[in-house]
Amino acid sequence: MTNASEDLFTAGPFFLQRLFPDETLYSWCARYHRLSGNRLARDTSLQLFASPTAGFWHDLPSHLGAFQKRTRQQLGDAEAICRQHTLLRYYIPFRSASLIRESIETMTGASVRDLKFRLGLPASRIGANHPLKACPTCMAEDQAATGIAYWHLEHQYPSVWVCPKHSSKLMQCTSRTKTTQRLQWVLPDMVDSDSWLHYPDLRGPGAQFAQKLAQISCDAVQPGNQNLDPTILRDCGLKAAHERGWLQDSGRANLMAIREEFLDQASGIADVPGLDFVRGAAGRDGGFLGSILRSDRAHKHPVKYLVLIAFLFDSWKKLVTFAHECGPNSDHHSLTESDHRRTLLAQKIRDNGLTVSEAARRLSLPLSKAMYWAKKDQLPFERRPRKVDGDLAREIAYGLAQGLSCEEVAQKTTASIDAVRRYRDTHGDVRAAWNAARGLRQRDAFRRDFLEVMQANPDAHQTRLRKTPGSHFDWLRKHDHEWLANQLPGLWRLA
Repeated sequence: MTNASEDLFTAGPFFLQRLFPDETLYSWCARYHRLSGNRLARDTSLQLFASPTAGFWHDLPSHLGAFQKRTRQQLGDAEAICRQHTLLRYYIPFRSASLIRESIETMTGASVRDLKFRLGLPASRIGANHPLKACPTCMAEDQAATGIAYWHLEHQYPSVWVCPKHSSKLMQCTSRTKTTQRLQWVLPDMVDSDSWLHYPDLRGPGAQFAQKLAQISCDAVQPGNQNLDPTILRDCGLKAAHERGWLQDSGRANLMAIREEFLDQASGIADVPGLDFVRGAAGRDGGFLGSILRSDRAHKHPVKYLVLIAFLFDSWKKLVTFAHECGPNSDHHSLTESDHRRTLLAQKIRDNGLTVSEAARRLSLPLSKAMYWAKKDQLPFERRPRKVDGDLAREIAYGLAQGLSCEEVAQKTTASIDAVRRYRDTHGDVRAAWNAARGLRQRDAFRRDFLEVMQANPDAHQTRLRKTPGSHFDWLRKHDHEWLANQLPGLWRLA
């Protein structure tokens, strides 16, 4: 055995096995150990890294400076190995170039003790562990082609639990490569069946989502991709939400609609290891969805970004297209401001002297959007009082008692919509009168619709009337029984 303090293969012809496509450095070391004839696992680590333990960190190893020297850079220099054959590759698109350079320097040196903290992994609540994973179909193909099964780097990405090539569910290896009592080099074909952990099967939309997430994760880390700035990702996400009708008039995301669609698409993936954080999306604040789509500049774990991307975009390429359209100086409010009515609103307020509410009414604009544009464009308008008392309170109570909506009441008075809502919700008698009036308005509207259906179908029998869209037959039968019976004396006798 070559002395660990000397260069590798100091005597005889220099030869090293090649790295397989998409192979991890740890996997290559395990293959080298199998062929080297070394008795102890630590001897191989000493020989390759000048350290008895450095090589056993299968995700983010250290001593790569010694490794490049001892292998005479036949496998590449330390930086190339970090970027192409360690899990650092997964974090490159989501961390600053300066932090990646510091990470490479750390991995080239003698200790990576604080590296995961600097990358923000423990603080993410997803965890900093990276379990070894393998695809059973890839294992069989690798053994047939090379005589050995090896660890694929893309399978080790935290957001990949389905093989992008075969759509097979990945298995998690529970064997430890480094413990206090034993060091070992593990390859997939060495793992016994009891040491493979299988997560629950995904079905329907959840299975499709996991497959898309795996593919996007692999595409995101391809060499040459630019770093993904959280602000740009947020703007792209809001643009995608706008295209699906999930952006409110103020430019804010409608989290209720977003989280409902997300939970439908990603059903079941919370049971996959490391993805349990998606359960938080069901919360009122939208969990990680709300955190990324709000103006939160804190860096998140890449898994969270990739899950959001897989939800909002069909592919990584689609996100890149959106990023180019948004640009570094994009304003997500512009997504809701392209309406030509914005110019007309300004003309009516500045030139015609209309109030914001009257101009909004004539343009069929929601008052909330008109107010947003008026503030944004610094149009002259008087702010409506937020405090309600005296005559204003009586006007609001009267309007609500007529069953008008809060927006309609605000347009008829000098109060803001929020003030009307607050008054309605803090006065029980007013709210009760409003509910009763709204019920009567709905009943009268349903009666008119039913009579129109009857007039359009004079010879229709009861079943046909019941099935005709817009007749509200079932509602009237339940809530307006007597009136409905009077309209159908020859067709139906109500008990």
